[in-house]
Amino acid sequence: MSTTTTFDALTAARDLKAAGFEPDQAEALAAQLRTAAGADHDELAKKADLAELRADIHRALWILGAGVVAIAASLKLL
Repeated sequence: MSTTTTFDALTAARDLKAAGFEPDQAEALAAQLRTAAGADHDELAKKADLAELRADIHRALWILGAGVVAIAASLKLL
């Protein structure tokens, strides 16, 4: 499912200036927000992707830990 997001950078910059941002800061932030609004959100990581990555990291740490224990045991450090 794809949705189209409309973002008015000029209005955003004006609002930021009215809120106290310097003109250059307001324009730069509005440009970045426009870029983010137009990004391909299908390419962003989803919660399930992050959960899978976390599981992979935990698995790798357990394997690394087991390797350290095996090396320490082989060197008779334990």
